[in-house]
Amino acid sequence: MFRIFLLFIISIIAFSCTYKHERLDFNTVEKQDKLNFSEVFSSSELIFLEEMEDNQVFQIDKLITTENRFFIGDIEMSEGLFAFDKTGKFLWNMYSSIGAPSEFTELSDFDVNEEEEKIYVLSTGQGRVFVYDFGGQFVEDFKIPDQLIVYNIASLGDNKFIFYRDLIKETKVDYPYQIISYDMTTNEYIDQDLPIPARQLLHSNDFNISRNADQLFISQVYSSTLFSCSSSGQFSEYLKLGGFNTIDELDGIADSGEFSQTLANMDLHLFLGMFLGGPDFTSFMYREGKYTRMFFENRRTNFSRAFKGFNFDLEDYPVSHFMNAYQNDIYAQIDEEIFTYFATSKPESSLAKAIVSNNQSMSPILVKLTLK
Repeated sequence: MFRIFLLFIISIIAFSCTYKHERLDFNTVEKQDKLNFSEVFSSSELIFLEEMEDNQVFQIDKLITTENRFFIGDIEMSEGLFAFDKTGKFLWNMYSSIGAPSEFTELSDFDVNEEEEKIYVLSTGQGRVFVYDFGGQFVEDFKIPDQLIVYNIASLGDNKFIFYRDLIKETKVDYPYQIISYDMTTNEYIDQDLPIPARQLLHSNDFNISRNADQLFISQVYSSTLFSCSSSGQFSEYLKLGGFNTIDELDGIADSGEFSQTLANMDLHLFLGMFLGGPDFTSFMYREGKYTRMFFENRRTNFSRAFKGFNFDLEDYPVSHFMNAYQNDIYAQIDEEIFTYFATSKPESSLAKAIVSNNQSMSPILVKLTLK
């Protein structure tokens, strides 16, 4: 569950980066308790996913947005991949199966390349990537090289990929690198220049990947640096966070239990990453003492702030977290517990009325937030 939760909301996105922070010093960032949605967003819009007998999305473990579609991975519960248009109309779905030549037996991860109009489904157990078109039709599949145990995938196009890989099928010279870019045509590494200190090998899910259109970013938990990846597969520093604790500063950690306790006591560090990036915004969550805070920057309006939570003053649409972004539109999910509360206890609220009018019962509800 930990890996899947990270999969959604902490991000890597690959792109030619035109904007870059040299450094963001958190000793000087303005902090407040609550941030009004209206300070950073111009509008919010509910999106109901069409519910049909055979297309039930129980939970959104991963969301990728393109110009005209949502691709949703319900990885834990239904082990299904779903496609909807941007109004929430159901298009198609596919599920893990017994393993016919064109079928995956395990939905480990997936990615979408909008330019190629291809969907890449990773099945770690099979050691294969299955390729489908935007209509859900099988195109081809290919085998991951034997020396790689891959858990997450991102497409760079032209048969090049970013892989989050396990440590051990290679020599000790290689294994400190868990994020790599790889050319499947030549079977060669492109880049693996994000090393993990030896003490950090005790902790899984160090790097995480997420997408905004053709952009890919790499966030590392318990680090002070966020990375981007170019379309050619080269990693580079995107944002350096001043004033943050990092894992490199920890000494004398003997085992994973001591490691986890030490991390819990760190004063200021990236907490589960939660990174989203776009042409004009940067957003991520971090831990400061006992508080989990969010940082949000809108470069259009020169807005930069750290805060503990939102006031939902545009509409009464309480969201649990940001899930994905497309350009400068951010997509969030309605908090499931509050969803139930509004539906039963606040029948006159705008959210409850929308739930009734759309006959929504089980599927998650998305909210589109448009940047000012």
